Amino acid sequence: MYFKRAIRLGRLFGVAIEIHWSWFIIFTFVAWTIATYNLPGTSPGLPITNRWIGGVIAALLFFACLLGHELAHTLVALRSGLHIPAITLFLFGGVSQLSEEPRSPGSEFKIAAAGPLTSFALAALSYAVWRGMEAWGSTQTPLAVALVLAWVNAAVGVFNLLPALPLDGGRLLRAMLWKVWGNFVRATRTASILGRVMGALVIAAGVLQVMQGTRDAVPYGLWLMLIGWFVIQAAASSYVGGVLRQALAGLTVAPLTTEIRPVAPELTLADLVNQWALPRAMSLLPVVRGVQLIGIVTVEQVRDIPRPRWPWIKVGELARPVPEELLAHPEQDAFDALSQMLRAGVERLLVVRCGELLGVISRSGLSELVRVRLSLGF
Repeated sequence: MYFKRAIRLGRLFGVAIEIHWSWFIIFTFVAWTIATYNLPGTSPGLPITNRWIGGVIAALLFFACLLGHELAHTLVALRSGLHIPAITLFLFGGVSQLSEEPRSPGSEFKIAAAGPLTSFALAALSYAVWRGMEAWGSTQTPLAVALVLAWVNAAVGVFNLLPALPLDGGRLLRAMLWKVWGNFVRATRTASILGRVMGALVIAAGVLQVMQGTRDAVPYGLWLMLIGWFVIQAAASSYVGGVLRQALAGLTVAPLTTEIRPVAPELTLADLVNQWALPRAMSLLPVVRGVQLIGIVTVEQVRDIPRPRWPWIKVGELARPVPEELLAHPEQDAFDALSQMLRAGVERLLVVRCGELLGVISRSGLSELVRVRLSLGF
């Protein structure tokens, strides 16, 4: 649903642009596929060095086009009043991280439609560039790259129109079902089931391609199998994410915050372990002077210090600044806080206002709240 270990490149329109570590894997695969299969097909006489240069350039431009696809979603979402924390390029392209679901079927439809329309526009632009360069007598490599980009952008647009959540076509279908049924969760469940069925069919098509055993069939078959697997996983994740958003709709962090007894900086490590870490089974402890949060101490920090020294070292000597991803604000959306925990890979966040520690919000607490609200029909 959301991505950890992403590299932030910068911001566009106030939205963070990130690259997930898996992007480097797929970038290499895309460049290899284009250099080895696509460019020899469009320009048979192209030297191998030119093919690899063209493959790398085409892969970079392809991901720039995917970023354009996601930016189209983002700009329409921002105009609809939704908050988009980040766009992440990852293993299978990109995703705009909506912190909430669209508020109406109409806004869902417009946001979903923006991506494929942008891909088709980029395909038409690439084709026009190819025709223009051909008329001007351009060299083979730029011609081949432009033609490949035209094909792949068209393919991205068509693929995203498949009626399978989380693809744009699945979101368009969900918008229409939501409009007819008036039930977001039911529409999400139906589109998610179709997504898993579609993913299984794509995998089956990939297996059949690989079984042909020809030079061209194998890589495309592997692509289809990977894409099918992704669609199945993402469809299930989209349903879970939709249900969680619905269950936590309208809730902020403040009423879900639980008290936590902070650690004084004058406490020794021996007392910290015996009175705090062991009895409370906590691996991360907030350090507070008065009411102000001054840092955190982790079990790993204490473990690295020889035990005979524990009675002589104060907690304040080890306290380190709290990373931004471990902090929550009381007015923050509850689902956004849950997403933040998942991205950071942590169990709880420290809730802070103007430097004052108010308490913690935990994944387990939110999960129990979701279970109760769903059982009551919220």
